[in-house]
Amino acid sequence: MITRRAIFLYLLFLFPLKAQTIDAIKSDPNYFYGESTAQNEEAARDKALANLATDIAPKIKSQFTYIKSETESDYNENVKEVIQSYSSAALTNVDKIIEPAGGKIRVFYYIKKSEVDKIFLERKNYVENLFRNAEYFERTNNFGDALKNYYYGSVLLHSLPSNSATIGGINLSPEIALRINSILSKTRIEVQGEKILDTEDNLKEKLIDFKVTVDGKPAEKMQFAIWDGSGQTNVAVKDGRASCKLVGPSVEFDELKINIEYQYYGSRNEHKIVAQLWDLVVLPEFQNLYKLKMPMEQKELPLPPPLPMPVTSVKNAGRNLNAGSFAGKGFNLKVESPDGCTVLDKISEETFRLLSVLKSGSSKKAADAYSDDEFLSRKISDLIKYNRITIKHENIDADIFKTYEGWELRRINVLNNYRSIKTQSDEFITLDFTPEGKLYDLNYEVFDRLYSDYVLQNPDSTDAWHKQVMIRFMEKYRTAFLSRDINIIDSMFAEEAVIIIGRVPKKTNLKDVYGMIRLNDETPDFETTRYSKEQYLINQKRVFATQQDIYLGFTNLKIHKKNSDDLTYGISLRQNYSSTGYGDEGHLFLLIDFKNQFPQIYVRAWQPNEWSDSALLNISNFSIYGKH
Repeated sequence: MITRRAIFLYLLFLFPLKAQTIDAIKSDPNYFYGESTAQNEEAARDKALANLATDIAPKIKSQFTYIKSETESDYNENVKEVIQSYSSAALTNVDKIIEPAGGKIRVFYYIKKSEVDKIFLERKNYVENLFRNAEYFERTNNFGDALKNYYYGSVLLHSLPSNSATIGGINLSPEIALRINSILSKTRIEVQGEKILDTEDNLKEKLIDFKVTVDGKPAEKMQFAIWDGSGQTNVAVKDGRASCKLVGPSVEFDELKINIEYQYYGSRNEHKIVAQLWDLVVLPEFQNLYKLKMPMEQKELPLPPPLPMPVTSVKNAGRNLNAGSFAGKGFNLKVESPDGCTVLDKISEETFRLLSVLKSGSSKKAADAYSDDEFLSRKISDLIKYNRITIKHENIDADIFKTYEGWELRRINVLNNYRSIKTQSDEFITLDFTPEGKLYDLNYEVFDRLYSDYVLQNPDSTDAWHKQVMIRFMEKYRTAFLSRDINIIDSMFAEEAVIIIGRVPKKTNLKDVYGMIRLNDETPDFETTRYSKEQYLINQKRVFATQQDIYLGFTNLKIHKKNSDDLTYGISLRQNYSSTGYGDEGHLFLLIDFKNQFPQIYVRAWQPNEWSDSALLNISNFSIYGKH
């Protein structure tokens, strides 16, 4: 039986033993160590790890060949910071002693010198994951994300001793460089068409459409920057197409100097460790200049390709197709309605009215033109103000589909211009009409092809109707940010909605909103910061008021149904957010209820900088009980 006296003697013996152990380690040349004493244990840990890095750095600094330095002092300090960058997660083989010290906490970290190489194992695994991600993106023609992941992997390689990591026997240092150079050298950019724009101030402007391929394949996603004589204009590539507007002297250029993006400086915070190392290591550089000769004769700006229609689409099935051609206010409109719209005349009239207002580029004219409709007056005015819309074509081919609310006209092609972030975005606008053909709303598409992939594959099914509602809902959600309409965002969140911003690694139960919504046992570990709806809206309103430009884009959008007899859906996607002073990218998951008159978001889970599939929330992670 263990007595109290025995326990007391044990404890009395224990602390001196630790002290002796620390002293012994300090005097043993086979160890690196670092220690700190503080009121707070976490603060003591951080400082002890920093001191451990300081002890390690001089002994292995010669193995780092890509550390930035102008002086020996800079080099030593940067090597120490690179080693410190491993502290938060990678130092799994570092031992520690924690003990009270005069009312404070003493933390002592130590590691055998023979074990130091294991510190870098986690970083090597990170590089391998980025390489595998890049390979996947390259196979799917997403060359932008392929370049980004290859490059970030290269940056991390420069923080490894000897700059080395292997996968399948392949040395990744030369291999990543080879892959990046291959994509850049196989990229082809061609002028598809151009158009001189009329402006009220007589300032020359030219709109250009490009075709972008890599090894003959349309680039699904890429970015490049064009020198316009005074600075760079960033251009986004989607589905092998890109557009930009040149202003002033650049209109007369006979050659465009284009830099294909591969560093993705603005997205470096996607991976905290990449951002941390950005200014510490020598960044790899690649030849990315592309010189594009402008055609001697102006090419007519081509119309965008038609909305992809599957073989079994309603058009080919011959179901009550109605079509017509109309002209007005300088525009020609050719429309087809697979659902047999009988108010094409009225829809065309309303479309011409809107196009004329958008073309003016005047928020005041928009407000005046729709003064009889407060909602449209404000929304159209704000879209012009915040997105600087240019209509690309006077001749427009469009499709009109039936919706729950009436009719929609899809694919009015425009170019948005966000000057402070030097970004131009090729977009499609969808117009919403009442059953009688009166315009009542307009929204930006999420991205091209989505409608065809989810709605037109089986247009007569109930599921297609539901997915049409969801796509329109996401279009309204995206446009609410681009028009900075806090009231629309407010209406899209249920009164008891849960807003989640995810980190790692803690599970949580979600508030009961219709019976029971909770995370089940299969949920990946993540730590959450939970905001009420009111808190979230206050934060978003502040952003809207302070940022000159805001751009929101989605990729990889997927729709999942909870089960066969429920109207609860999950939408998962990559969200790209850019503003004048901030930018980020992450995984957005929305749990949406479609049982009520208006769909509402009951869960919004935002996981910034998260790419691992195993760590992403999706609809299978939620158990839902109870009924409305």
